[in-house]
Amino acid sequence: MVMGLEGSGKSTFINSLLPNHLPPMKVGERESFEPCTTTAEHSVLDMAALSDTLGTQKGYRLVLVDTPGLNAREKPDSEIVADIAKWSQDVIPEGGCRGGIVFLNDLSWFQRIRDSDLRAFEQDFEMVIATTNWTTFRESDPEPYHKAVSSRWSSSSIRAPTHAFKGSTEDAVAIVRDLLARVEPWGEQLDIPVALDALTRRLEEKENQRRSVWEPFRNSIGMNSNTGNM
Repeated sequence: MVMGLEGSGKSTFINSLLPNHLPPMKVGERESFEPCTTTAEHSVLDMAALSDTLGTQKGYRLVLVDTPGLNAREKPDSEIVADIAKWSQDVIPEGGCRGGIVFLNDLSWFQRIRDSDLRAFEQDFEMVIATTNWTTFRESDPEPYHKAVSSRWSSSSIRAPTHAFKGSTEDAVAIVRDLLARVEPWGEQLDIPVALDALTRRLEEKENQRRSVWEPFRNSIGMNSNTGNM
C-alpha cells in the first residue's frame, strides 16, 4: 500500500512503476486543493511485469494500492484508514498475503505526520518512507531537509528507512525493492484487513487523546472571545 498525507504524490509514485499497458492512476493538479484519490484503488503487476520492472525474476505478483490522503479536511485519519480496511475486505484474498506500506512524505509542504502515528503504522506493517516533491521544494536545496527529517524519525525510534523519491522509475524501484526485502522473509501471511482495523483503533485512540487535551483550550478561547465582545 502507498500511503501519505494529501498531495504527497502517491498516485505519481505508483504510475512510475506501471508498465505502458496498464492504465495510470489519476493525478491531481498541483494547484488544486481537491484530493485526486478519494477511495482506495489498485493495479496489479503480474509476475512477468513485476520481473521486468524490478529487473529480477519474482514468483509472485505485486498489488499496488493507491489510498486517499491522510490529514484530510473532510475526516480524521482513523476514518480514512477504516475506509481502506473495508475496501481491503473485498479485494485482499482470504488467508492473507505478504504486504507492507510505502509511506510518502511531501518535502515541499510544512505538514508532516506525527512521529507517534508513524510508530502506530509500524506495529503491524513493514514500512519504508520516501520523501517526495523534490522539484517543488520551497528552498533551493531539499537535501538538507531530507536528511533532517530522516534523522528525526530515526532518533524517534522509527524503524523504517527513509528514501528519496525524486520522480524517477529508478527511485520507485529502489524503494519497492527495499520493502519487498523486508516482507519476503516473513513465514506467515499478513491479514491486512485485520491489521488495518487494529491501526484504525490506535489512530482513533490517539485522536481522542489529542481532542481531550485541546478541547478545554479551544473552549476557553471561545469563552474569552465571547466575553470580549460583550
